[in-house]
Amino acid sequence: MEDSYIIANFHALCRLCLTKSSLTTSIFATAPDEDLNMPLTSKIAECFEMQLDPNDGLPGIICYKCLFKVNKCSKFRLQCIQNEARLKQITNRVNELDTSNSSDYSNYNYKNNHEMVKPKPEDYIVEDSVVMVVDPSLDYDSSEELNLKMLNSLRVKKMNVKIFKRESL
Repeated sequence: MEDSYIIANFHALCRLCLTKSSLTTSIFATAPDEDLNMPLTSKIAECFEMQLDPNDGLPGIICYKCLFKVNKCSKFRLQCIQNEARLKQITNRVNELDTSNSSDYSNYNYKNNHEMVKPKPEDYIVEDSVVMVVDPSLDYDSSEELNLKMLNSLRVKKMNVKIFKRESL
């Protein structure tokens, strides 16, 4: 995009993608959404570390395509934060159980005369870890989501297998 085009259309451009669109809204006048109850300026600041000031002289509008992406990013960010907190909470509970059951675990593995006890397959839970590799150059939000090129770009690799002792009832 040429600088002359940006200069000629400066205040009509979306502040985030620099496109001129007939479907825009003010970044600063947008009311908080129902889901997160957070103003658009806060979402942009948190997701993209941008400082927005209505008096900075920069365009104050956002196109609906960028508005959709900001809302989606903000929801995804919140989901990630909530999931991390949940995982930490579960990990703390598992660690507490591990320390309280450490003597039970040693008794489980050995009989009274220190012979090894063969574990039964039903005593374990197997968990596979999978990593999905995606092509960042593709637009996964477009209407062509089922595009064969995109589907072929996804590769799934099995990384490791973890075995957990099943809790006795």
